[in-house]
Amino acid sequence: MTDPALATLRLQIRQMISDVLGAIGEPEETTELRRQVLSTFAFGMVFAAGMGQGLEPAQVHALVVGALEDSFGYNADQAVTFSEALIDAISGESRPTSNAIIHRGIEGYRQWSERELDELRANIAEIFAVLEDEARNGQATDGVG
Repeated sequence: MTDPALATLRLQIRQMISDVLGAIGEPEETTELRRQVLSTFAFGMVFAAGMGQGLEPAQVHALVVGALEDSFGYNADQAVTFSEALIDAISGESRPTSNAIIHRGIEGYRQWSERELDELRANIAEIFAVLEDEARNGQATDGVG
């Protein structure tokens, strides 16, 4: 895929994430935990979009970094560091919570693509409900993101 095609896909991903945040009613100002969870979910969506386009891993990585910068306000260094942590989380061994959220994001991409917005909202709401329940019960997560 050429750089202009990647630039176009980056704009489409920015719109996709904007659609998702709008669908769930996410305010522009949010907590760091919500930002990390939603960024992790978006990673899964971008991963699914990239694989669907037949992109190489380095191209998907570039799109993830761009999405973290464009949609979640990470600076370039933060975006690279966070994206690398998310790539490591895909194995699920060291970061099972992040891995689960990434897989929810992969499903979220399908839901968004098929315009199943009620299911998409429920998908994201369930993630936050589980995390809030774990926090209430004193269960530690793997430091999402």
